[in-house]
Amino acid sequence: TSKDEFSASLRDNLIAMQQVRAEYVEISMTDTDGIVVVGTNTGRQGKSALSADAKSRVVLSDGVSSFDIFLHPESRRPVMVFGHVMRTPGEGVGQEAGKIIGEVITVVDLENTIYRFLGPISELGETAEALLVRIDEENILFLSQLLFQENAPLQLTVGANSAIADVARGAEMGTT
Repeated sequence: TSKDEFSASLRDNLIAMQQVRAEYVEISMTDTDGIVVVGTNTGRQGKSALSADAKSRVVLSDGVSSFDIFLHPESRRPVMVFGHVMRTPGEGVGQEAGKIIGEVITVVDLENTIYRFLGPISELGETAEALLVRIDEENILFLSQLLFQENAPLQLTVGANSAIADVARGAEMGTT
């Protein structure tokens, strides 16, 4: 049918985009419930694009893109998940787009992208590094690799009152 042909063509285009950008782990187009309609991972079609943990933080929002960092469920590697809202076309030229119909979810491997820029920063000395952290009221979760702590991304958590907490808070605010 024409719907199946269109889906196959769309999947081929998404796969071609993924092949050009090796850091793209997965690209999916979902409905408003986050269920994959078409994507590069055919095993996810008809299923949720994100784990329950990821889904709670990367949600459809009214016209706003969203993102967060997670451990990929299969590879256990740190990834950044981007969500971009899809809308129906506006009624006329220059008019605002219509209702939300779904989302494009892009999963990007951090080890092949952002982590390359975080450290070490040789211009600032042997131990200089940039930090990505997620802070809540009780804990600080390290999102990035650390020079002197293996397996830190998304696994190393410290208490909000620990000695490193001030450095992590500074990293979150961009002051360290």
